[in-house]
Amino acid sequence: MFRRKKHIQTVMGHKIDRPRMTRWGILYILLYAGMPSFVFLLLLDILFYFIFRYGFGSCYGIFCYF
Repeated sequence: MFRRKKHIQTVMGHKIDRPRMTRWGILYILLYAGMPSFVFLLLLDILFYFIFRYGFGSCYGIFCYF
């Protein structure tokens, strides 16, 4: 998988290529690892926005201009 060179195997007369990442594998990684991370960080950013805006009365990031 991770840049390992494997020889092409023959199983019952069929040549089987080395394991590789497919489009479905990439989609599942993005869906089950990327999306929860994105949602968690988005909620954390919203929480910090409200803490800095209303708790400390200061500016937070790009929202300073609004």
